[in-house]
Amino acid sequence: MNRMVWLLASVVGILACAHQVTCAAQPGQLIRHPRHPEYLTRKGSEGDTVAIVAPGDPEGFLYLGTKQGDGTRAGGQQQEIIDRMIAQGGNALYCIAVRSYYKKSKDADGDATQNPFINDDPYQGVNHAILDQWDAWLTQLDNANIATFLFLYDDGSRPFGLNGFDDSLPSEEIAFVQAVVQKFAHLKNLVWVIAEEYEDAYRAKPFLVSMLAKAIKDADVNNHLVGVHQLPSSEFAFTDDPNIDVFLMQNNIKNTFNAVSNANVFVNKRVAVVMAESAHHFPGSSYSQWPGYERVRLLSWRAMMGGTSAVLVYQMAVIPNELGYNTTDKHLNDLRTQQLFFEQTPLAQLSIRTELAGGSVQYVLANPPYDYVLWTDIAHVQPLKLNAIDTGIYSLSFVDCDTGATESISEMAITAGLFMLELPVSFSGAKEVAVYIQRTDARPDPETYETTSQPTATATNTLAITTTNTVTVTASTTTQVEASDNPADPNSLVTNEAYKAVHRINCGSNSQVIDALGRIWEPDYGFSGGTDYKIKGTKLDLSESASAADLARVLRVERTANSKESRITYTLDGERNKHYKIVLWMAELYSQASQPGSRLVDVVVNGETAKDGFDAVAQFGFRKDGVLYIDAVANGDETLVLSFVRNVKAPKINAIEVYEARTTTTTTTTAAPLSCSPSCNPSKAYGRGTQSFRTTFYSTCHNGYTFSLCGRAKNSGNMRVTLKQGFRVLDMSTARGDLCWSYRVGKRIKKKTKFDVSVTSDAQFVLDPPLSRIFSAQCD
Repeated sequence: MNRMVWLLASVVGILACAHQVTCAAQPGQLIRHPRHPEYLTRKGSEGDTVAIVAPGDPEGFLYLGTKQGDGTRAGGQQQEIIDRMIAQGGNALYCIAVRSYYKKSKDADGDATQNPFINDDPYQGVNHAILDQWDAWLTQLDNANIATFLFLYDDGSRPFGLNGFDDSLPSEEIAFVQAVVQKFAHLKNLVWVIAEEYEDAYRAKPFLVSMLAKAIKDADVNNHLVGVHQLPSSEFAFTDDPNIDVFLMQNNIKNTFNAVSNANVFVNKRVAVVMAESAHHFPGSSYSQWPGYERVRLLSWRAMMGGTSAVLVYQMAVIPNELGYNTTDKHLNDLRTQQLFFEQTPLAQLSIRTELAGGSVQYVLANPPYDYVLWTDIAHVQPLKLNAIDTGIYSLSFVDCDTGATESISEMAITAGLFMLELPVSFSGAKEVAVYIQRTDARPDPETYETTSQPTATATNTLAITTTNTVTVTASTTTQVEASDNPADPNSLVTNEAYKAVHRINCGSNSQVIDALGRIWEPDYGFSGGTDYKIKGTKLDLSESASAADLARVLRVERTANSKESRITYTLDGERNKHYKIVLWMAELYSQASQPGSRLVDVVVNGETAKDGFDAVAQFGFRKDGVLYIDAVANGDETLVLSFVRNVKAPKINAIEVYEARTTTTTTTTAAPLSCSPSCNPSKAYGRGTQSFRTTFYSTCHNGYTFSLCGRAKNSGNMRVTLKQGFRVLDMSTARGDLCWSYRVGKRIKKKTKFDVSVTSDAQFVLDPPLSRIFSAQCD
């Protein structure tokens, strides 16, 4: 076809969709979830979960083999790749249509033949024999519900240049886009991607990316998703483009959970986020915490727990690649294990709820009171705990993320409060475990699936160290606080024995400051985003507390977001489930924000909004300081994540103190009315294995009961004690050699209530009454 005929034929198809009222997706086609557009689903099955976990290589899939006279390829391994993915796992293909380097290109990874053009010349039009061969391969994948992320251009490949006509797309490029789109629009499992690392080609003219997206939408009668791949950042450049649906993210953040969750906060449900490439999430990464493919598996799970439907593994090839990475069947099976686990969950309806993570649980996705997904890679260290759950009947599905082994419990009665899970016997020694807990006696409306029973910030300013279903994030908005737990003078926390200072940050400063009370304010650390700002030559009207501590050097400096940033985030070390009092020192320094309402900052702690629209000027006055108290619990990743989010004007913070709460408890006891089988006072030695005891209360303990046990294993063997009430695990503790354990049931225990205690060891062990009775025999 000569150039004129090709252009004329293309013009007929250019407005294929533009002139229709709507371009409808096919039944079963990948779409964005209508109520949760940050996730993917399928047309006609909007309640179903789509979970994509797949290799990100070979991106040159379409060009494997030797080019033939008609432009097609022979001797490649395309069919082997397709067959392995169908048989073993990996449900997406990442491939690129144009990989050739052209004179006006900045960069590209393919040679001069890796394009679909007649005679490799973009101005002669597309070679339909090449497109037909691609279609045969991609249709096989489509029939197996394996998605294709089909990129138009590699890196900086610009076959048509950037000049265009009056900053519009050249007619030849429009014709190329139309030809490709119309060829593959019949596929259901397809996502168009305009360019890999779009900045390499379009940094100077990003509006051309938007034009290409519109050209695709205009041609695609089935309205497939359109995405853009971007250089490392959590902030997407095309969030508000009506023709762009998907953010394919690169990132350099070691924890992929943080990378994905940060991106979701930025896009705010306006596009779907795909973890496309990570500098640490590939087999050859120098990230030494985990080796090779173990790292790939762990970071894939973390990414999906961060809130995404799709995870692609950078440089993970289905066949051995030029970098020497050999993907085995086991590696592909790992991908399928993750895919199948999440596809049984209502992923799109779940939100990040790290405040519910307890014990060894690191991440939680949940829609209380119906569904909970728990994940950890340290299940062998301590029990899995869910910090709050409602009373109901639940089913539980377990998966060992490493071996792929699964177990399920079809029906379990759970009472409200802390829920502790005992892993199935077959999971003994498992480290990487995911659990889906689904309520079966009550389900949400299948049409709306609205999240209910969301924990919110409590109305008081107490630490609220309880086992209730509330998020322990509270805030006070003034320096004079009525609640006794928040002192009028923040300096008093220094000498308060109930607290221990663990962080003290001089935000925006690279200098250490020792104040008049001897507190050491460390140079700024733990932050992402923002820049430093300091007032010079203007007096700051210090509060009585700040004046007593001589904090002028601290409060005259701040970290503030720049004009393009929406937030500043501090990620600080903490201990899981420890309670903390956070003291935020604030003073408005900027002369153009001197009036109430001129700067409002949202304060978010571990994903929960602690304070909405905080106004320092309204609370303290202009160039006057004060503090905002927040009580919080470290999340399952053992961090406190503090975010200062733009509401009106750029967010800012002057100084941060974090105090860990020390807690003590006292109890008064009376003789407990219980009997034991076989004995409350065992004196014999037991062989390796498990010994179980059952207690029955023959009258009531009105204020609760404390169980305790001591024992020892020979040769420093491992011991584990488990306390259960029916199917519910109340507590589990492990030790090597000597073990002393206690657990308090802090509620009324009725007559005839039964509890089971089991002791397991890999060595001979003894429970010795002279050391302690197996049960304390005391009511509280």
